[in-house]
Amino acid sequence: MHSTVLPLEITNGIRRIQELPPVRESHQRLMSVLNEDVNARDLAAAIETCPEVAARVLGLARSAYFGQRIPCRSIHDAIVRVLGFSLVKSLVIGVIMSGAFPPRRCPGFDSRLFWASAVLSATLTRSLARITAPAHRPNPDECFLCGLLHNIGVLVLSHLFPGDMSMVFAAAAQKRDATLMEMESKMLGFDHTRAGGVLVRRWQLSPVVCTVVERHRDADYRGAFWPSCALVNASATVATQLLTRADDAELQFPDLANLRISPDEIATVWQRTVKELESVLELVEVFV
Repeated sequence: MHSTVLPLEITNGIRRIQELPPVRESHQRLMSVLNEDVNARDLAAAIETCPEVAARVLGLARSAYFGQRIPCRSIHDAIVRVLGFSLVKSLVIGVIMSGAFPPRRCPGFDSRLFWASAVLSATLTRSLARITAPAHRPNPDECFLCGLLHNIGVLVLSHLFPGDMSMVFAAAAQKRDATLMEMESKMLGFDHTRAGGVLVRRWQLSPVVCTVVERHRDADYRGAFWPSCALVNASATVATQLLTRADDAELQFPDLANLRISPDEIATVWQRTVKELESVLELVEVFV
């Protein structure tokens, strides 16, 4: 099976990512506010200038996952009483990303599975960060965003190269010993970590997010933010097992001994996540 993207066009493919139009003006203003030191009222006002983003954030704040007995009537309520600054910021970035790269023309792309994996990875990464040894412990809230966006390059490639990515998904499904990244490299000439890295750097996201997007699959990486990369890789691996395994398949937990997290601690986090799975996956509705 051969891709229609020829090796000589690899550079052009990367250039297409680099030349993607920036987010629309209202989203640009909102993204700039997310990087500022603002209070809850200013952040709420910025979100309310984008009605579609505001509606999704409010919908989540009112969901069973957060179990609020007192009605959440406004974005300000969602920030202060339910979600908190960090989670709201992460969700807003994810919503903007999901809207900017609709992969509707890529029949092989499963949007619900993609965002389910992203949400589970984010939730698990944040939980594992909280029990990481203090010497290596990354910011748990930053880890949530890293987990949410770690595979954003898959979304970008599915948007830009829908036909080719459909063939990549089909080939990866047939060759169970080959990873999606390997099939992307073989058929497109580059993979989603490279594509995602180009995008998040162009959008000027934080250095830790950029590093995780580019390096989370590199088990030997020990540069800046390596604990975040290791946690995201472990969480994404386990999330994929939960979403795709047969009911009787045994879970394989990654080794995080280098972060002083024992297999029993990983299993405890995992069991808690499984118990809350239905409500955790309500977050998926924010993005699809």
